[in-house]
Amino acid sequence: MKKNLISIICFISGFVYSQQSGSVGISKKLAFTPDAKAILDVESKEAGVLFPRLTTAQRNTIVLSTQEDGLLIYNTDVKCFEYYQAMSSAWKQMCAGSPVIPAQHSKLVQQNKNTKTTL
Repeated sequence: MKKNLISIICFISGFVYSQQSGSVGISKKLAFTPDAKAILDVESKEAGVLFPRLTTAQRNTIVLSTQEDGLLIYNTDVKCFEYYQAMSSAWKQMCAGSPVIPAQHSKLVQQNKNTKTTL
C-alpha cells in the first residue's frame, strides 16, 4: 500500500511538473529534472526500457493507419524490433538482413522509382 501511495504521489507531481515545462521525466531520483527539449526523458544508470513485446499473431491484430507510422514493438517470435512504416504499409525489422513484412488488412502502396546504376 505504501509503495502504491509513493507511486501515485510521484506520478501526480511528475504530471504537474510536465504541465509546466512540457517535458515528462522518469527517474528513481526525486530531484531529476527532464531535459526541456525532450518530450520524454528517461534516466537510469542501472536499468533499461522495455518496449511492448508481442508475437507475430498479436502484432497482426493491430489495426493500422498512417497515424501509426513509426509504431515500435519487439517481436518475440523472431527476436527482433519491428516498426510500422505507413508509406509502404509494412512492418520492417530492425535486424541485419531482415525482410520487409507487409501489414495485414492494409492496401499496399507501390511506388515507381527512377534509379540510376553506376558501374
